[in-house]
Amino acid sequence: MIDAKSKQQSRPTPVIVRREVDGQRLVTAQNEGFSDLSARVLASRKQSPKGVSEAKQACPGLSDLDDPSSMADIRTAAERLAMAVMTAEHIGLETDHDVDGVTSHAVLKTGLIECCGHDPQRIHSFIGHRLKEGYGLSQSVAERILAHPERCDLVITADNGSADEDRIRFLKEAGVETIVTDHHEIPVSGIPESAIAVLNPTRSDCHYPDPLIAGCMVAWLLLVQTTRILEDYGYLRPGEARPSSLLDFVAVGTVADCVSMARSLNNRAVVRYGLKLINSRSRPAWEVAFQAISKEGQELTEQDIGFGIGPRMNARGRLDEAMAGVHFLLSESFGEARDWWRTLDVENERRKEIEKDLKNTAMQLADKALAQGATGFALWLEDGHPGVHGIVASRIVEAFGRPTVCLSPVYESETHITGSARGVPGFNVAEAFDRIRELHPTLLVKGGGHEGAGGLTIRREDLDKLMQAWDDAVVEQAASGNMALAPIIYTDGNLPDPVLSDAWQLASELAPFGREFEQPIWEGEFRLLNVKGRGDGTHLALTLGSGDALYQAIWFNAREVLPDGQLGPMPVQKGQLVRLCYAIENNRYRGSDRLQLRVVTTY
Repeated sequence: MIDAKSKQQSRPTPVIVRREVDGQRLVTAQNEGFSDLSARVLASRKQSPKGVSEAKQACPGLSDLDDPSSMADIRTAAERLAMAVMTAEHIGLETDHDVDGVTSHAVLKTGLIECCGHDPQRIHSFIGHRLKEGYGLSQSVAERILAHPERCDLVITADNGSADEDRIRFLKEAGVETIVTDHHEIPVSGIPESAIAVLNPTRSDCHYPDPLIAGCMVAWLLLVQTTRILEDYGYLRPGEARPSSLLDFVAVGTVADCVSMARSLNNRAVVRYGLKLINSRSRPAWEVAFQAISKEGQELTEQDIGFGIGPRMNARGRLDEAMAGVHFLLSESFGEARDWWRTLDVENERRKEIEKDLKNTAMQLADKALAQGATGFALWLEDGHPGVHGIVASRIVEAFGRPTVCLSPVYESETHITGSARGVPGFNVAEAFDRIRELHPTLLVKGGGHEGAGGLTIRREDLDKLMQAWDDAVVEQAASGNMALAPIIYTDGNLPDPVLSDAWQLASELAPFGREFEQPIWEGEFRLLNVKGRGDGTHLALTLGSGDALYQAIWFNAREVLPDGQLGPMPVQKGQLVRLCYAIENNRYRGSDRLQLRVVTTY
C-alpha cells in the first residue's frame, strides 16, 4: 500500500493484482460442468453470501429472487398504494434523473397502468432538472408537485428520498403522503419520519436479505407486493398482473447503476431475464436500440446496456430534463422511439464534448493535488458542468486511484456549489459524508449517496473548508490500510495460446459481467507488429504476434492529451516486445466472428 501522505510528482503506475483462485470452488465448478477456464474465473470472483452452488451463482433464475415481503415497511406501502389504485387517487412519481431513476419511473408508471389497471390520467411524473433543481426530492420539485393542476394524493419516490425529510414533511403539511423507495444509504439522522413508509434495503431494521439491489429493483418489489394485495382484495384476478414483464427496465437500471453482479443473486437474475425481454424486442424502444447498436445482428448484452443504452439515457438527465429517457422507454411506436433515441444520441454527443474538456482540466488539477500531497482529491472546476462532473470524477479515479469529488457552481447560483464524489475499493463515500457532518455540522447543505458514489451541495464560501474536510475523511479511511491509493487492475493471470482462441466464448457460460463479477482481464507477452491511431488519435489499433498466431487489438484512450491540447507520446512502439493486460472480445465483421483483444494497460 502507498503511504497516505506520500508526495508523487507523476501519475501513479497501475498496480497489477492477480486474483486468487479458490481451489475448492474451482473443483466444485468443474464438477458442476463448467469448462476449466470458466471454473477458473468463477473461483476467483466474490461469492454469493447465500453459499449457493457455482452454477446457481452464475445462472440464477426468477425463482431465486428474494421475497419482497421481508422488506421493512413494504406491507404498509403496498396497502397504501393498493388503496390509491382502488379509489382512483392521483399518484405522483418522483424519481432521480439518472438511468436508475428513469427506469424506476418506467417500472412504476407501466406497472400501475398495465399490472394494476390504474388510469394513466391519474399518474403524474416529476423528475428533478439536474442543473436547475439538483439531486433528489428538492424543494423546487416539491413545490412543483403541489402546484400541479391535478393535486396528488400520494407521491412515490424512487432512487431517492432517504435523505429528504424536510421536503417530505413539506408535502405532508400540505396534505400529500409520500412513500419512499430507495437504495442509497440511510443518513445518520435516520429515515425520513414524515414518510408513511420507507422502502430501503440498507435500513438497519430491514430483513430483506439483499442490500445491494438498485433503486429500480426496490420500486419493482413495491409493485410486486401491491399486485399481491390487490389480488387478496379481489381487485385483480390471480395471475392477471405480470410484474415480471417489467424486468427489462429493471435490467437496464441495474446494469447502469453498477451494483454488485457477484454478491447479489437478485441482480444477476433480473439482468439475465431482462436481457431476454430486451432481445425479444417486444417494445419499440428495444427494436430501435437493437438497430442502432447491435453488432451485425448480435443479441444485445449487458455491455451494450452499459456502454450504449445507459450513457445515452444518462446524458439527457445530466444536461437537461430526464423525461426524454422515460418517453423513449415507454414509446408506443417505432417512429416515436426512434425520435427519442435521436434526441438522446445528440445529447450524448454533447456530453462527450463537455466531458472531454473538463477531463483535461481535472487531470491537471489532480496532478497538482498529487504533487502537493493530497490523499483525496477535491477538484474545483470553476467553469465546470454539474451534469458531467460525476463522470469526470470517475475518470480521475480510474487514472489516479484516489477518492475524488469534482465541484462546480450550481446552475444560475452565485452562492452554492454542487459536487459529485466517486470512491475506490476500501473507501466508503457515504461514510465520508457522515464523518464530515459529524466534524462540520453546517458544512454540507445537502449530501447523500452510497459506498461508491455520492453527491453534495455546499455554500461557495465553504469551498476551501470542504476540500480540507474531504482530504481528512480520505486520510482517516486510508489509515485502515485497505486502500491502494493507486489505480488497480485485477487480472486472471496468463492465458496460454491454445486456450486464448476459445476464451471469448466465456460469456456464454458466465455472463452477465459487471461490478465484482468483472469480465476477465488476462496477462500476456506479444510482438507489436503494427500500431495505428484511431478516432481522435487517443485510441490505438494494434496488430500483435504470439508464436505463429496474429491478433488484432484495440486500446482506447492509450494516449494522453497534454495541457497544450497535443497528444502525448505513444505508450508502445512498433517492433517492441510488449507485456499487456487485455480482455478478449468477439468482433463480428461482415457476418464473421473474430477474436479481438481490448488492451487495458502495459505492465
